[in-house]
Amino acid sequence: MSELKNTFNRAWHVANEYGNNGYLGYEVRGNRDTPRDEYLKGEQNALKQAAEDLNYYNLPANRTTVALHHEFSDTECPKRALIEHCGYDSTQVVPEAISNKLKDYYIAEIKKYMNGTVTSSKPKETTYHDKAGWYKMKVDDTFYIDKHLSKVSGWKLAKGSVFHIDKVVKVGKMARGEVQLGTVKRYMTLNTDIVDKA
Repeated sequence: MSELKNTFNRAWHVANEYGNNGYLGYEVRGNRDTPRDEYLKGEQNALKQAAEDLNYYNLPANRTTVALHHEFSDTECPKRALIEHCGYDSTQVVPEAISNKLKDYYIAEIKKYMNGTVTSSKPKETTYHDKAGWYKMKVDDTFYIDKHLSKVSGWKLAKGSVFHIDKVVKVGKMARGEVQLGTVKRYMTLNTDIVDKA
């Protein structure tokens, strides 16, 4: 059980006064090179501790009590978690739908610990479409200038819009859709949580 003195020590963990004063921070060590099993084990340890602390303060696990670093300040954190659980690997502002997907995963895992059940299931793997063709947006997103989705083009993709993917480009395990827009090529994710076949 967390001791009161430990959770009352203020930290500069989200570079935001409201977040630093009002939320506990949990750091999971890991980057792109950290073995997946090692990273996920550390993440589960943090989620277990969050469940213990929420129970201690008699708080529920929901989208208000569970927040992400990038919701408080301009950062890509938690970067590895966004890659693992959402297939999102970009330096741009994280779309709300992606943030909520990660938060909902965290909330579900925390609730298992809060209710005394041990989670042994592996996180759902992010899946991608792998063929050219017509697709429809499930959420709002944007076109990117490069296949790494690191530079926003400024052209938005509204939820419900339909477009044609001319070519599928692989970036590691992730798939990007290449689209010809006039005289330029633009890219977008083919994450099945973000786009669907039209």
